[in-house]
Amino acid sequence: MYLNTCLKYFKYIYTLNTLYLIYLNNFHGKPNFFPK
Repeated sequence: MYLNTCLKYFKYIYTLNTLYLIYLNNFHGKPNFFPK
């Protein structure tokens, strides 16, 4: 039960992070995984 919750939480964070990176890439017009 606990492990399942952790996996769901991790997957949620991972999805948000991926969407954020895609947003940054589109916004800057080029790959920018480490914005200054």
